Parts: sequence; structure tokens; C-alpha cells
Amino acid sequence: LPWWLLDALQVWSAPAIGMYLPILLQTVGILLLILLQWWRARGQPLHLASLRWLGLSSLMTAVLFVAVAAGPALLGRPPVMSQGHAFGLFLILYAGLALGLRRYRLFDLDRWSFHLLLWVSGGLLLLALDMALVMLLHLGHSLSLSLSLLACGFLWLPLRGWLWRRLLARDQMDSHSLFRQVIQVALAPAGDTLQQRWQALLQELYAPLDIRTAANAGATPAILENGLQLYLPPTARSPACQLGHAGRGRRLFNPEDARRAREVLDMLAFADANRDAYQQGAQQGAQEERSRIARDLHDDIGSRLLTSLHQSGLDSTRSTVQQAITEMRTIINGLTGTAMTLDDVLAELRHESSLRLEAAGIALDWPLPVLNASPRLGYRVYRNYVAILREIVSNILRHSGARQVRVDIKLEQGWLLTCVDDDGVGLPERPGSQRQGMSNLDKRSRDLNGHLEFPDTATGTSIRLRFPLQGDPA
Repeated sequence: LPWWLLDALQVWSAPAIGMYLPILLQTVGILLLILLQWWRARGQPLHLASLRWLGLSSLMTAVLFVAVAAGPALLGRPPVMSQGHAFGLFLILYAGLALGLRRYRLFDLDRWSFHLLLWVSGGLLLLALDMALVMLLHLGHSLSLSLSLLACGFLWLPLRGWLWRRLLARDQMDSHSLFRQVIQVALAPAGDTLQQRWQALLQELYAPLDIRTAANAGATPAILENGLQLYLPPTARSPACQLGHAGRGRRLFNPEDARRAREVLDMLAFADANRDAYQQGAQQGAQEERSRIARDLHDDIGSRLLTSLHQSGLDSTRSTVQQAITEMRTIINGLTGTAMTLDDVLAELRHESSLRLEAAGIALDWPLPVLNASPRLGYRVYRNYVAILREIVSNILRHSGARQVRVDIKLEQGWLLTCVDDDGVGLPERPGSQRQGMSNLDKRSRDLNGHLEFPDTATGTSIRLRFPLQGDPA
């Protein structure tokens, strides 16, 4: 009212000052009040989100009205549009007030405000640059508009992307770190360690001020209290929880946070399912291994000890018991998970076989192979391999009548080739059936994915065993 009285008394030098200068001053006042309210509402993300949206709506209306109507008049230039049409810009303020008062998805409006601010800033920059080129450099309208568009395209658009990443995307975790931490949570043992890793992942994702256990209120993530809280459903090993005040209290939870939570929970469920399947498979494999060892104890050691009970001679009883002890040592290595190298297996077999053959008056020619790198054999491999060679030596002692035995072993491209030859009477034949006493050898060679052959020889017996040490045969 005082300003109108001064204008009516013609105190101002130009009518435009009395009409439009108050509008310019009120726009500056709006900006100062927004800054003041921003300062007083710090630490209150819900108030800050409301302020960003409503303040931006008010400021956009005032600034655009000044830019198209009041500003040019104060500078003595014709307005961009008539004052009557410029009042249509107040629809921006009314729309902002309506959405803000309803608090309709305020956490969405908070993000929209940044989008609008960046777009409007680009438009105002384009207008300001265009006016500056026209007024200061006296360029033509077409040339000034073209230069303004080029400047905005090459300068403002990259700057807008940088601002977006700095203001809204700075707290987002990269996919590599997210995958690593999800796997750490899935592999954590149940209890405090699991909860600590799960909460560390949530802190890294959302930086909430508090994390607390929540009642099971749903199966999907949900935004609560206008974005102040984020509910996360229970996982396979963690209870439902509720996060409060994202970004260390500086922002609200938004739909992108809920989407990321669903993604993390899906990844965690997938990792948990695969971990359980792996553990079940490992348990099944361990059970199969225990069953195999139990069968070996029953079939090999049990049968040998039972045989020793019915032997009359002390020497034969000692030999049988010694073989049972050797078998037991092999099985114990498998039970404890001890993997033996091929060099150790061959050296032990060579020593054992030489003692057995020497006691029977049979000479042994067994040169040990020279290996650049001796592979390690698991229990299944060396158990079957040792059993095959022991059975071959036992057959030679019982049936061959040989005076000399030669063993030749080679390692060729991942395959182990074992050749055993003697100068005895050879293997007897049974019409219509396999050679006598060789079914057990055939079974163990198949367990090794190998091949057992008995090539014809002029004298004695020749046995060839070939099996892969690593992987499946080519």
C-alpha cells in the first residue's frame, strides 16, 4: 500500500518502476525466505522435501513472470509476452501447491523437483545467453539463438549430467561392490556375523540413521511415512527390518531405493538357494565317500582279517595281517582327506610288491618313472589304483608260477599307463566267460574311467591298465 501511494503521487521517475519493481523485490524476498527456511529445516528430510517442491514451484512462477513481463519493462524493452498471458504462469504455483498439500508421493516430488530445476535452469540459461548476445554484442536474433543452443548443448547438458550424479546418484553402489557384499552376506554363518554383514550392506546402500527389526508386514519392500522409512521383508536367515532416514537424514527413501531393495533381495535369495544346493551336494558327496570307505573296510580289511583267522601257518597269517594293515593305512588317508602324490603311491607300492615277491622267490624289475611334476591323487583314484596292482601281484603269487615280473609305468598327456608282465604259465581260459579272477579288476578300472586289457603273449601274462589322472578322457 505505501508503494502504491508513492506511485500514485508520481514519486518514481517511470511508471514501470512503480508497477514492476515491487514484483522483482518480492521475487528476491521469496528466494531469501526459501534459503532461511532451508537453514531452519536442516536435519528434517520430510520438511526439506516439502520445501524443495513448494519452494521450487513458487520460485519458478515468480522468476518466469519477471523474465517474460516485469524484467523487460524495467529495462525499457518490450515484454516477451503480454502481462495477461504471463499470469498463466501462476498455474505452476497452483499445481505445486495442490500436489504438496496432498503430500501425494512426496518422495517422488522430491526427485521431480531436481529434474524440473535442472530443466528450468537450462531454459533460463538459454534465454539469458540469447538476450546477452542480442543486447551486448548486437547480434541478429537467429545467430544469437543458434549460438545459445550450441553453448547449452555442449556446456549445459554435460554439466547437468554431472550435477545429477553429484546430487542424487552419489550414494549409489556400483554393481561390482554390490555383488561382492551380497555374496559375503549369503556365505556368512548364521548369527551375529550374518546380521553384521547384512546391516553393513544396508548402510552402504542407503546410509540410514537407524536400522531396527520390524514386524513381518509384507513380502515386498515398501516406502512408509512419506519416505522417512523403508520396510524390507525377511530373508531366508534374517528377520524383517525397517530403515529410517536415508542418506544420513538428508533425503527421503524413493521408488529407486525400493527397486534396488527388491533387486538385492532377489540376488540374496538366488545366492542362498545356490549355497544350499552346494551344501546339499557336498553332504551327499561326503556321504557317498563315507559309504565307499565303509565298503572298503568291510570288503578288504574284514575279509583279510577273517582269512587270517583260518590260516594255520604263522608266516601266512603274518602276511595276511600285514596286508590288512597296509589296506587300513590307505583307507585312513582317504578318511582324513589326505591326497597322496603319484610318486609317493608308486614308491610305496614298489616297496610293498618287492617284499611280497621276494618272499616267494620272484624277481621284480620295476624302474620308477621320472616325473617333472608329480600329480596329486584323491582317495578314489589311488584307492582303486593301489587295489588293482595289489590284486595283480596276488594273482601272480597264487597262480602264475613266474620267476620274474616287470612293471613299467608311464605318464602320457594326463593318462597313466601301467604295464605288468610275468614269465609264468599265463591265464587259464573258461569257455564262454571272462578270464578267471579278473572281474574285480574290471570293476575298479571302470571306477577310474580307465581301460584294462590282457594282450596275448607267447609266454606268461601281460596286463595293460590305462586311465586319466585329471578330468574325463578326451
